[in-house]
Amino acid sequence: MLRFRDHYNWVVLGDHPGALLSASLAARLGLSVLVLPLAAGMRARLSDSGQCFDPESNYLIGLRGLVHSNGLLSECLQHAGVLSSEEQFIRKDGVLPQVITPSSRVLFALNDQDLAIEYNREFGKKTVERSGFLEALKEAESEFLKYWLSLPARLTWDSATAGKNIKKGSPQAFGSLLKKIQMESHLNGKLKKSWFFRRNTLSDLAQLTGRPDFNELFRGLWFGAASNTCADPLLADLVHLLSIARTGASFKGGMTAYREFLGRVAKRLGVHLPEKVECSRLFIQKGQFIGVQVSSHGTMISVDGGVLGCRLDQAREKMTSSGQSWLRKLKRSPRPAGWKFSVALTVHAEAIPPGMSSRVVWQEKDAPALEIEVADPLDYGIKEADSRMIHLRTILPFKPETLDVAYQRLIATRMLRQLMEIIPFLEYHVTRIYPDFRSVESSRIAPAAVASKSECELSSVYRFKQLQDLPGNLFCFNEKGICSQSGIEGLFVASDESYPELGSLGPTVAALESVAWLAHRSGLPGPLS
Repeated sequence: MLRFRDHYNWVVLGDHPGALLSASLAARLGLSVLVLPLAAGMRARLSDSGQCFDPESNYLIGLRGLVHSNGLLSECLQHAGVLSSEEQFIRKDGVLPQVITPSSRVLFALNDQDLAIEYNREFGKKTVERSGFLEALKEAESEFLKYWLSLPARLTWDSATAGKNIKKGSPQAFGSLLKKIQMESHLNGKLKKSWFFRRNTLSDLAQLTGRPDFNELFRGLWFGAASNTCADPLLADLVHLLSIARTGASFKGGMTAYREFLGRVAKRLGVHLPEKVECSRLFIQKGQFIGVQVSSHGTMISVDGGVLGCRLDQAREKMTSSGQSWLRKLKRSPRPAGWKFSVALTVHAEAIPPGMSSRVVWQEKDAPALEIEVADPLDYGIKEADSRMIHLRTILPFKPETLDVAYQRLIATRMLRQLMEIIPFLEYHVTRIYPDFRSVESSRIAPAAVASKSECELSSVYRFKQLQDLPGNLFCFNEKGICSQSGIEGLFVASDESYPELGSLGPTVAALESVAWLAHRSGLPGPLS
């Protein structure tokens, strides 16, 4: 029989990596932590044919340790006590997106010199200088990196600030940093206004350069960095996102393996991760989160606070309050702009062209982006040295018709057709596809069998009858999130809903803000103290 404490300082509800990170940070402070499943997302898995299907983009901003500056997530993991033997699972090479449009092909290089070579080759030196992008990125990047790397310090009390409100390190305080960059920028007035004033958008850049194809390129870069869509982002948000994107890295085995890794780190720190239980109720009293009930435990387990690693609306369904009026303070999940649709392939290794990045984004005008991730089967525990896996991912509109099998087969066919244009002769190297959506014309199987097989596999993967049934990690947001606070005292959110504009760095920021609250409540200086 599982045994639980009567009280925990911190409870993590759900399996989002941001929330799981908070478990290790809280335990590192010497506090008791409980992790409970709540509305689990869709994870990587093997099909009956041996094809690995992974619906999540494998890109974590802040995971890279740079020569001149570490990423914020890297700092958090080092503080949690990551072993040197575990660092081998972090892949830093070839993970920055290569963006392909109908008129250009640009690798978002790690250093400024290589990046300049890429842009000058595709657009010409005069056009690049007229855009001001490379100079804006060069001037802003170091400031943005320092800003986020110093977040734990800004959330930490010292003898001078103890008992006082600490200035938030999240995007609410972002305006003052942008003004500082504006003041110190060496760009001419027109370019400075274009990049650092928070009212100019990507459309303005196209007018400035006279090159509308810049729009497709930067929209693709936005998708590659943030894993969400934004048709016309603010230029200030774009240069900020790309500044922190170069701290990105991937984890061998994808996000499912990364979750398991975070679980191992948490267990080493004494976090309680019970198996075969789930959270059945959350208790709210006078607007404060006070406890949880688990399926195998009859009484309430009291808590000081907790964090949600799932959609806030899903947690709302399990809340019990002492008064309905208190639940009115609870925020609502942001409305999704779409949901992530994926198809997986296995191909012969020689099909991958030399020099192709492991992450490619195809972007064309008025069309959703297509992410192409090339992975080694060994990363997923599959021993096929002469093969490579390709994960194709895109964003479908958040509309009921996208759940129809016929619609999904049409989209998957277009995705494969586009991939074959990028990788010549790919059709001769494909050994497996899952879900196998291919038409009668491309198969030697009897027509009825093909239709039945493709419908069955699509339905088994995307078996959802209505949009709200989709797992939370498939939701895509392109508007302002709910930040880290849920609206209920002591209950936080560290998921894709927190700060969508920060991409995968958003949940890390939310985890630090939530643990800072717990640390201060417990009389400790801060989240990494």
